[in-house]
Amino acid sequence: MANTGKFSIKCVYVLFTPQFPKVNWKSLTMVQGEIPKHQFILWMAIQERLATVDRLEKWGIQVPPDCVLCNTKEMETFTHLFFDCAYARSMWKSLLQCLGMMRQITTWETEIQWLSSRVKQGKAGTHIIGWLFGACVYHV
Repeated sequence: MANTGKFSIKCVYVLFTPQFPKVNWKSLTMVQGEIPKHQFILWMAIQERLATVDRLEKWGIQVPPDCVLCNTKEMETFTHLFFDCAYARSMWKSLLQCLGMMRQITTWETEIQWLSSRVKQGKAGTHIIGWLFGACVYHV
């Protein structure tokens, strides 16, 4: 912004608009053609704001703590659901295999980084993987 001595609405707007840090997962939540409710739940999951059993207990809501997906005595936490849970892990692994991608499923953060970098490429196949991940998270 060069100071030319003229008033500019654009300059004032930029000065008063908060500048938030860029996040690497934005491309993952903004995949073109994704079902809106899948996008919203994925955004909530990335923010770790889903109503899991551990969060419900913090709010004073009593629910059975066991994971209903894998039928173990493991407490249903965010970390367990994505992707420590055998059911969720196998579902995501099966979807990847259908796309011909053989990869080791690791942590939530690693999967988000890997998917974000893939989706940013903008190829048609990358949109499919973005849709599938959103659907997987939604259904878990």
